[in-house]
Order: sequence, then structure tokens, then C-alpha cells
Amino acid sequence: MKTILPIRHKLTSLIVSVLLVPMLFMLSCDDPGPDPEPELEEVLTEEGNFFPFEIAQLSLQGEKVGTGKIQGTLNSQPVEIQLFDSVMVFTVPGIAPGVYELEAPHEGKMLTSTVTVKELALSSSPDQILQEVIQESDETVQRLILDAESRSGPDKAALLKDIQTLNGWKSNLEQHYANLSPDEKQNFAKTVAANKWWLDEIHSAVVRLSLTRDP
Repeated sequence: MKTILPIRHKLTSLIVSVLLVPMLFMLSCDDPGPDPEPELEEVLTEEGNFFPFEIAQLSLQGEKVGTGKIQGTLNSQPVEIQLFDSVMVFTVPGIAPGVYELEAPHEGKMLTSTVTVKELALSSSPDQILQEVIQESDETVQRLILDAESRSGPDKAALLKDIQTLNGWKSNLEQHYANLSPDEKQNFAKTVAANKWWLDEIHSAVVRLSLTRDP
């Protein structure tokens, strides 16, 4: 039996990092100046429409680039991009709505895409959004507990491990949220709202598992 643990690993593996690139300019009447940088072959990806703070996924067009992490820019802001063969995954920075160019150099090529950032409006306060996340987590745990009671051996052990992981995650989330500033709580709420479909997919996967479990 498959559990939802691999799905969570994919989600938690995606982190936005900050890259500082110092640039030095030297002016001299005698020196001809540095050689121009060679132009990189452009590799287009599909265009995307995303919210700020959303985990974004773009497919490369007929190109495979292997796996690993690379650095790129979106609206001049650094983004860390995870490569999965012919797919790029990254977190959209907290930028204003608009149309921007995503650029990421990789092995002599420039991976590019046009990204439209949509406006993100919160329908609830950050505290209410946190409680919604906690409630959905509790419902997921309860379904896993019911499923574990009908299992034995390795399947039951795997489910119990999932339950322990979810309970630990919920506890850490509540403690972390309590220490956030008002602006940070707002960004937390935006992150949850932007990625609601990811969270809903995990919850739905657990529901499907519980409904189709063997007697």
C-alpha cells in the first residue's frame, strides 16, 4: 500500500533562497574592457499563471535537463529552481501582479519562460486560515487512524509513521506561527491560499485511500 508520505516529501523539498551576485565595473582609458559574455542558447518552457508564494511547475519544450537545483531570476528577484528531467519547480516570490520573464542559466543554456503573476486576495484572516489548516490535518489524521486499525504488518507501521509525522508537523506549525510577526503571518496565509490545491490533493488522496481500503 502507498501512503501520502512521498507526496509531502515533494512539497517540503521546495524552498525559496536568496542569491547575492556582486558585480564589479572597472573603467580604464587604456584597457579595452572585458570580453562580452557569450550568448546562451535559449530553451523555452511553457508559460505559466501563478499566485505569489505558489509552488510553480513548468514543463520544458522538448528538452531534458536532468535533475538538481539551479538559480534563476524572476522580475530581478532570485529564485531557486528544482529540475526534474523536463520540469522546473520553484516558488514564486512575493511580487506584485504582472507579466515577468523567468531566466535560469544551466549548462550553457538559458531556460526562459513568461510568467504571469496573479493577484492573491485573502478571504479570511491569517488566524482563521491557520485553524483551517489544522482542522484539515486533524481530519487527515483521523482517517489514517481508521485505516491503520484495519491493517497489520508493514502497512500498519507505515500508516502509524505517517500519523506521527503529521502530528509532529501540526505541533511545529502552531509553535512557529505563534512566533511570527503580523507581516509574516500575512505571508503565511498567502502561502497557504496560493497552494490550497496542493493541500486539497493530499487530503483527497487520504480520503481515497480510506474509502478503498481492504476489509
